[in-house]
Amino acid sequence: MSSAETIRSFLAVDLPDAERQRAFAVSKRLRKAGVRVSWIPPERMHLTLRFLGEVTPNTISMITEQLENQYTAAEPFPLRLEGVGAFPHNRAPRIVWAGLAPLEGPLESVQAIAEAAAWHAGLPQENKRFRPHLTLGRVKDSKKAGALSPLIEEEQGFSGDEFTVSSVSLYASQLTSSGPIYNRLREFPFRWKS
Repeated sequence: MSSAETIRSFLAVDLPDAERQRAFAVSKRLRKAGVRVSWIPPERMHLTLRFLGEVTPNTISMITEQLENQYTAAEPFPLRLEGVGAFPHNRAPRIVWAGLAPLEGPLESVQAIAEAAAWHAGLPQENKRFRPHLTLGRVKDSKKAGALSPLIEEEQGFSGDEFTVSSVSLYASQLTSSGPIYNRLREFPFRWKS
């Protein structure tokens, strides 16, 4: 199957501009470490619920149909940025992230809907546990990455303002030499209480 017949895509929660700017301010402070990191610009920050990979338009249609049915029953819920850390861990950072809270409850349910829709459309089940985060940057020079550790520790008390999650978006991701370009294909709004 050629790449022209597939769409690289993912399901995500969008954050308000103010919260993305708060997260970007954290990454600016972390730059003081002088480590080579590919920092994510605020306009590309999002909470990925499920990376779908290269999928056919038919698979996208199947996922869309599932999500239209499921997300209309979901209700908006509060979320906030909280804490800063790294994968695999702070002492050997490869991915620097801002956390989100609360992790349980509605966020878990919304992610489970995304996972179920992907599985229903024939995609393999995600084998990693869902760890909600906003990627701030990807470390390019792992040998010097340790210099980031103390700055990450300093940012662990970071907290943003509460915001309301009221939809999930389906994005196409086109990889380019200057970074990915995201194009929203569909938004799935939640049901507001009457």
